[in-house]
Amino acid sequence: MIKTQLANIRIILREIAKKLRNFNLYPSIPPSTDEYQLRTERITTRVFIILLTLSLSIILLYHSLIKITKTDVHKTPTLEKYERFYSLYPNTLTCPCKNILIPYAEIVEIKYSLHEVCSSDLVSLRWFHYLRDHHDESRIYEKDFRSTGSFTFQALGGLCQLANRTIADGYSQFLLNQYISATIASRVLLASEVKILVGQFLSLSTNSFLRSLNMIRSTNFVDAFYSERKTNYLLEILKIVGIHLFESPAAYADCRCDLSVKCSAPSSIYENHNQPPVFTIPGLYRGCYIMEALLQSNLKCFYNQTCVRQLQSHINSTVEFSLTVLHNQNKSKYPTNSTIEQILTELMVEEWEESIDYEKYYKVCEPVECSYSYQTGNEKVYIVTASFGLAGGLVSVLKTGVPIVIRFFRKKNSASTAPVEVNNFNLFPSIPPSTNEKDLEYERLSTRIFLILLVFTVAILSLYNVLLVTITIDKPPHPTLEEYEDLYSIYSNSLLCPCKNILIDYSNILHVDYTLHEVCSSHFMNRGWLDSVHTFGFFQMMNREDFRISGHYLFKGLNDLCQLVNRTIAESYAQFRLNQYLSTTVVSSELFKSQMETLVEQFRSTITNNFLHLIHMIRQTTHTNAFYSALITNYDLYANSVNLRIATRTTVYDECRCDLSSSCSVDYPIYYPNTKNLTYSVPGLKRGCYILDALLQSNLGCLYNATCLKELKSHYMFIFDRETPIKPLNPSLSSKYAPNSTIEQILRKLMIEEWNLFIKYDKYYSQCQPVECIHGYQIKYGLIPIITLLIGLVGGLISVLKLVVPRFVAVLRWIITKLKNRRILPETSPSNER
Repeated sequence: MIKTQLANIRIILREIAKKLRNFNLYPSIPPSTDEYQLRTERITTRVFIILLTLSLSIILLYHSLIKITKTDVHKTPTLEKYERFYSLYPNTLTCPCKNILIPYAEIVEIKYSLHEVCSSDLVSLRWFHYLRDHHDESRIYEKDFRSTGSFTFQALGGLCQLANRTIADGYSQFLLNQYISATIASRVLLASEVKILVGQFLSLSTNSFLRSLNMIRSTNFVDAFYSERKTNYLLEILKIVGIHLFESPAAYADCRCDLSVKCSAPSSIYENHNQPPVFTIPGLYRGCYIMEALLQSNLKCFYNQTCVRQLQSHINSTVEFSLTVLHNQNKSKYPTNSTIEQILTELMVEEWEESIDYEKYYKVCEPVECSYSYQTGNEKVYIVTASFGLAGGLVSVLKTGVPIVIRFFRKKNSASTAPVEVNNFNLFPSIPPSTNEKDLEYERLSTRIFLILLVFTVAILSLYNVLLVTITIDKPPHPTLEEYEDLYSIYSNSLLCPCKNILIDYSNILHVDYTLHEVCSSHFMNRGWLDSVHTFGFFQMMNREDFRISGHYLFKGLNDLCQLVNRTIAESYAQFRLNQYLSTTVVSSELFKSQMETLVEQFRSTITNNFLHLIHMIRQTTHTNAFYSALITNYDLYANSVNLRIATRTTVYDECRCDLSSSCSVDYPIYYPNTKNLTYSVPGLKRGCYILDALLQSNLGCLYNATCLKELKSHYMFIFDRETPIKPLNPSLSSKYAPNSTIEQILRKLMIEEWNLFIKYDKYYSQCQPVECIHGYQIKYGLIPIITLLIGLVGGLISVLKLVVPRFVAVLRWIITKLKNRRILPETSPSNER
């Protein structure tokens, strides 16, 4: 049984093998019995099958292995879908926002808390009264804590309120700004950017607060405003003609308040004026100005119950009060010995917390779609479709070309076979083959027309595709700067390179250097010069208007202006560098440079205007409040000899009254000792109602002139070293300010002598990180695309020509036959009649 089955299988296999050996796709019609002809047909079949199989395999393998970039687009995705897409495709996911400007108020909330002292008993009204109201105030000495303590803590409370108001106002302004979001930002990125923005807001608020405070501190010292607490100047009675009040500067150890605003000493309580203090408050200071002493103080004592108890034991107040000590010293970021000035550098903020409503942000952004790209292989359907799309052309080409090639080689290699007769080549033999010479002639004509049309059409298509110019969109990925510049030089009108990072910090793309006016770095701003021009005490020279008494305030004011300007520019520039440049696409180097120059010019204009506005506001406030200068430049205090009441009279400068204008001024005089006889007027330097106002009207002409400086030096007798020359400013240096420019004119340009802008285009480009550059250009088809296209077309072309040409020839044959019949008919008619 098994043997029979095996025998049957062998028979079947032999039959299959026989059929495969004899398989013929090119049988002659009628079938030939010539073994040579049959062998040629079978070889042709096998070569056709092998070439077709090999070609299809290569095509299938090519389409299977090639990687393509696929982009998927999802319309109006939900937040959950976006986060799923982001987890899978973080580098290529792009979700354009419908609303690209989102108010901070919609998505950000900021909470903060100030230093514990700002909500403690130390800044309460009851504590102020407790320190101010004493049972026996006449026993309290001027330098006693009980004389100034209430004002010290009122100043501390005022700083707390100003810090809180500054933050609240700045926060309200901050919420009016808008977050720029061209595309959805991830949670991490949004949190990071908002943290930076909040940091910028806090830094801006702090710097603005401190600049204003420092400007006021400087003005108070330069204009020598007199404190009613007698902390900076003491009133002395002089009897010359009548009774005059004269101010002498207070001193703290070896530091005098007319030379430094930071003179200070520990704040103490005294029982007897001539005895050492009975209690010194740890960390608390008194000084020329209550605010200056406070800034140098710390709150160490007020964290300690024992210290507070000792302090209160020495205060005999009319107000009952039990002070609660500060207690969060372990939780605070400020050490207990931090000075008030150190705490103010962070605007007294203890804790800062920002929260982001990401769901609200996503909703307001309202992304219209999300697209992401990824590398993948071709789909099976595409592979099969594309392969079989080319298969039709391949079959037609191979089916026509293979027999011709095989017959050529078979007859060439066969010595017994006659050479090929080209004239008899026939692609359209009739079935069965005709022996009629006319039929064979028209079949060969069809073949020739077919070949001519095929070759001509293929040639025309090839020439068309060679000459055809098409617009091609090229997208080179991640181009370098050099590649971008090459592309821009060629395709400047159509080049588009989207940035991966659309927000770029100014700090990464530009740098600004500046130099101030020469005077700000000259020896005239040194402590040695300031001490030299103020060595005559108040009682060594009776004329209070003399330059040698108060002229050093002019230079101190100029020095403070230089420092304030420098600090203003430095802090504002640091803040400016935290801003971000919006760049959705790469901009050219020329446009980028122009934009940067415009931004920096706007920055310069803004800080200059703000600085001048602050100075103007302080000057106006000082004048309208009629603050009394201890230098007696605006008002003169005197005591009536009859009733000894203190009265004031306004100072007059060349018929200009200080109660009517703060701009009254004259050249700064130098008098002979103990007289009103003028010996010299310092050119360019002014004395007026207030030192600051007079300084702004002054110029530096004398400081450029060696003769003027020598003359000025001669009036100081033995104070200056006569052998050491005073080096004047250099008038030959290139400067945009004339030597006679007033300080106010110099200040209008923020005292900037030179401003250098360094634009870093290469850094901008690397920060932008263009993902690709898109540009269109005209291009001709390459050889491989042309060949591929022709293969796809030839199959259909052959089929069409095989269908059309024989019929065209048949119609042509019918027409020719008809025409011949008409010519023959007239010739045969006479013979028929005979």
